[in-house]
Amino acid sequence: MKRLPTILLLLISINLQAQDIQITAFGGVGLGYQLDEQNIYEPGFSGAGIKVDLIRQIDASRVSLINGLEFSFQGWGSQLLANNGFSFRILNKGKFGFDAKLHVFNGIVLLKSNPLYIGGIEILPQISYSISKKISIYMNSGFRYSACPRYRQYGPIWSYFDVPVGLGVALSLEP
Repeated sequence: MKRLPTILLLLISINLQAQDIQITAFGGVGLGYQLDEQNIYEPGFSGAGIKVDLIRQIDASRVSLINGLEFSFQGWGSQLLANNGFSFRILNKGKFGFDAKLHVFNGIVLLKSNPLYIGGIEILPQISYSISKKISIYMNSGFRYSACPRYRQYGPIWSYFDVPVGLGVALSLEP
């Protein structure tokens, strides 16, 4: 039974075809955070970063798998995250495309004395424009929640609710 997720991932990956690399630079507008046990609403800049995602389309469907890495900073400092998720193509009209993306991320806050676990979820609508057969540019924005509960040892804020805004380029790896 422990091998079931591995077997399912293997079966899905057999049906993968198109591959794209997406490189995104983003900044976040914070909506609020958790201070001790209180939810605080305080809009403002909350961080920025860069992420590189590998997008693999599931054969003959609108769904793609996303795997990637992100280096960014937030109120608690620099962080390194692994992104995994799905992308669903909602609209494809000429050179324009519209996708809905869901990322789940896990990683570490890069504290010098003691790296800490961070986790979260992100929902991003994305609009893209194809410049050529191999290159597209895109913009996305959505909602992101991230939490680092053990950061309470260093400061009172341990989670953020943000609106990330990203700009990027997608490069097709298809021959």
